[in-house]
Amino acid sequence: MRPEQPSSPRWDTADRHHRGPPVPLSHYALPWQTGGVTSPLAPTPTGRLRGRPGISLVLCDLDGTLLDPESMVSSRTLSAIDALRRRGVHFGTASGRDLRSLEALFDLWGLTGLVDVAVGMNGADVADLRTGQVERDYLVRPEVFRDIMAVYADLPVNFAVVVDGTYVAARDDGLLDALAESGRVRTAVDPGLVATLDQPRTKLHVMCHAGDMARVERRAQLTDATRATGVRTADTLFEFQHPGINKAVGMRRAAAMLGLEAGRVMAFGDAENDVEMLHEAAVGVAMGNARPAVRQVADHGTATNADDGVAVFLMDWFGLD
Repeated sequence: MRPEQPSSPRWDTADRHHRGPPVPLSHYALPWQTGGVTSPLAPTPTGRLRGRPGISLVLCDLDGTLLDPESMVSSRTLSAIDALRRRGVHFGTASGRDLRSLEALFDLWGLTGLVDVAVGMNGADVADLRTGQVERDYLVRPEVFRDIMAVYADLPVNFAVVVDGTYVAARDDGLLDALAESGRVRTAVDPGLVATLDQPRTKLHVMCHAGDMARVERRAQLTDATRATGVRTADTLFEFQHPGINKAVGMRRAAAMLGLEAGRVMAFGDAENDVEMLHEAAVGVAMGNARPAVRQVADHGTATNADDGVAVFLMDWFGLD
């Protein structure tokens, strides 16, 4: 059964436009080298290191990072976040998920009252949960998404667009069922997304079986990257958005919304849509289950999401009890 959730958000939905250049992906350094061979996981510092950058905001990806393999937040991680905020450090999430569905999920995960700022849709949406202020931008014209769907017409994939917290799919199938179960999101069906793509939207999700992801990634090279860029966000999910948006842009917007310096952010992530954010953050931390591209740009590594990697690193870095 697909989970239900409230459709009326408590957050103010007033839009505000914002622009920011994307972070280039070229010329990344490989910081984790041991004897000339890249280590699969950077050594996590032990104890309280000297000369660390002052951190005012910790920003965490959700799926594969803050959430455990059961898509929940452990009590250990919740305790670490609470202790962090009592130290005066802000905490936020940065996800490909939409803000409206996150509101109900924060209650489920025990995060309500612990999150100061939420970055949604890979940086396109940002909400200050203290005040209810929301900024939304970086929409893509419907014909662009229709052209992308045509590129994948012969592959066994499904498509979805988020509308008011509901993931509206092109058809009802097992891929949609899997998304609803693993993501704990509400879903609906609009055949071919004909009615849904009647106006600009933020993101087009391409759902596939894990064994077909390589073909999905290769096919993305046939799309026009000047109109929309694609990124793998999970083993079964590939997403297209405005070429000017990524989580690094969202991170800057989140810091500005809180009145903080962008250079005082620590970020955690595991997937390709976290690369720009970890590369730009003052301290970028890759999960033990992170993709190779994420490990290459991070400053440090930690345990997997199954082993409370976020809590482990925060407790060590900030000396939390």
